[in-house]
Amino acid sequence: MELPIELIFFIFNYLDYDELHNYISKTKFIKYTIFKYKVNESYALGIYNNTFNNCFLCNTQLTISYLMNFCSCCSSILDKYPMICNICSKKYEPKVYGSLVHAKCINCNKKAIHLNINYWS
Repeated sequence: MELPIELIFFIFNYLDYDELHNYISKTKFIKYTIFKYKVNESYALGIYNNTFNNCFLCNTQLTISYLMNFCSCCSSILDKYPMICNICSKKYEPKVYGSLVHAKCINCNKKAIHLNINYWS
């Protein structure tokens, strides 16, 4: 006998969200994220990717330099901001490390702040 998905998600509410990926499958994590935060599937997948220090968009491993997308839509969802690899961040030029760049949010396409980060910035 399988438990209803709503009951499973209710139980997940009592677990630490940041550790949840250690205990459940990728598919369940994404479905739970969609259910809990009312986000679309691509955003939930991006959150899952960032959990493993991978690019929010393409899932490649983040290196010592990456881009962070600061937008109110992202902070209101999870109090975390999407991290994007250098390859995906090329469309958000100019790339000045340690400086704020105004660009469109990768989630809502509204005006956001992007910060290019590396170990010396």
